[in-house]
Amino acid sequence: MKKSFLSCLLAFFATIPAFADPAADYAALTAGLSNIPGSGGTPGTVVMHGRTAFPVFTASTNGTVPVVAAGWWNDDTNSGRGLAYAHTGWASTNANNGLALSNAVRWAARGKTNAVIGLGGSMPSANWFTAQGYTTMSLTTTMTTTNNDFTGVDVALI
Repeated sequence: MKKSFLSCLLAFFATIPAFADPAADYAALTAGLSNIPGSGGTPGTVVMHGRTAFPVFTASTNGTVPVVAAGWWNDDTNSGRGLAYAHTGWASTNANNGLALSNAVRWAARGKTNAVIGLGGSMPSANWFTAQGYTTMSLTTTMTTTNNDFTGVDVALI
């Protein structure tokens, strides 16, 4: 009886996926920042969901609320990474915002130096990403062909 229970217990624990290291992810996302970047406007809030989701930046308006959050798709460290921003101003390439954006792209691309960045219409200039060593691709809302969908994109900014 003990042996079969232990076998079942081990089989159960073997099926639990490995979790991300939020402290390491947070360190990568905030590396080199001397202060928390501003959004240039009044941010809303974002909702975090899942065991691997964590706040990156918070604001203290009506309590402390997450305004930038990150996590792993489906709580699976082998799948995609995502960030949610409560205001498009954080996608700015000025000063600390540019460093935070660069960190976010690097983190989402898992450190891939020649990642392909898919850019939606209101995102920063492709020139900025090209200067950072990335290849860019335009994404549209129609996504009707492989010329304008997510095919080949490592990081999508939409």
